[in-house]
Amino acid sequence: MKRNLILAFLVFLTFTSTLLAQKREYIYSCGKKTGSVVTVTKPGADGNLDLHIDINGIISEVRCDRNFRCISCHMTDSKGGKEITYILKDGEYHITGKIGKKVIDKTVASKGKPWFQNLSVSAGFICPKGKSVQFETFRPFETDLAVMEAKITGEQKVGDRDALNVRVTPTGAAAKFWHGDYYVDSNDSSLLKYSSVEGVPSVTPLTTWTIK
Repeated sequence: MKRNLILAFLVFLTFTSTLLAQKREYIYSCGKKTGSVVTVTKPGADGNLDLHIDINGIISEVRCDRNFRCISCHMTDSKGGKEITYILKDGEYHITGKIGKKVIDKTVASKGKPWFQNLSVSAGFICPKGKSVQFETFRPFETDLAVMEAKITGEQKVGDRDALNVRVTPTGAAAKFWHGDYYVDSNDSSLLKYSSVEGVPSVTPLTTWTIK
């Protein structure tokens, strides 16, 4: 009950007109590769939320509603020559962009689940304790719609802060082969740490983000 009240209060604060942009910075690590992740959350002029997510220069501009459900997402990777836009309207995703020389113009039907393309900001808010949540998402610069599941699986310390572990997996049998862990602050639900193997297991190093 206490956590629910805190979350409700935080969501209310998020959407007051006096709220300043919330910026969080993380240290990125994957094997010998290091870098940075920056997320910025600010209220949009239309009452929605605007999210800016920069992962080592790969930038996502996400617009979502008050429940963090996505409305649109624009991704760019200037070094890799990639740009893609996803817009959800009337139960369909309209996808346009360019990957190298390949032009993308595609429509994909929604499977009727909420769309989250912003777990680095929303993971702590979308998943009630004791319940799992299924949602739709796109892997970066891909056009195949994936259905994922999120569930709080435990608690642990991240530094000196209490955290809940929100585990995200594919649905069905694929859940045995991949998962991502989002450790969110028990008090304000902000992301403290992320870890996952973003590639072939036993070959790809563990990727982590840790809040500065």
